[in-house]
Amino acid sequence: MTARAAPVSTGPAQARRAPLPGSELCVHCGFCLQACPTYLALADENDSPRGRIVLMKALAAGALDGDDPDARLHLDRCLGCRACETSCPSGVPYGQLLEATRERLAERRAPPLVARALLLVFARPALLALAMAGARALRATRLAAALSRAPGRLGFAMAMLDSTRRDGPAPAPGRARGPRPRLRRRGAGADPGATACSARAAG
Repeated sequence: MTARAAPVSTGPAQARRAPLPGSELCVHCGFCLQACPTYLALADENDSPRGRIVLMKALAAGALDGDDPDARLHLDRCLGCRACETSCPSGVPYGQLLEATRERLAERRAPPLVARALLLVFARPALLALAMAGARALRATRLAAALSRAPGRLGFAMAMLDSTRRDGPAPAPGRARGPRPRLRRRGAGADPGATACSARAAG
């Protein structure tokens, strides 16, 4: 289990600067991208941690309406795994930001039945173990890879499941999987991590 981030100090002056305290720590460096399963599966900036932080700040500031379907879609897609927190050099408390935003959105509209059913499963270890066993069996059949091309929620769910395979997800239609680029060792040139991050941020 990932440890919760320490609460961010939010004095009166800081609260005025940031409608969502803690969000101002994000410098959009891009180190979180390769840690985010939804970004890796969808390659959509709105489905990355830094993209969702932009949406959360806009919702908190009132620039986006809480009933905006696109904003809700990208926030609902977040798994809440908080893997981005371990790769963030700025210490952004992403999990706390997400929880605070989802609490505000839930006050406006109750979660749908599917979401409530998933929460029920995750709250009961026996049901969760059964669901995980079923998901592993489905993934092993490679049916998830085939269904990942389906439209809507089914395709998204299957793409997320297929992305957890150890040998990596199937390549997108029309895109051949080429050899992985070789990176130079640290000290032999530019820092590979910083170079890759700059390229992703620029793209």
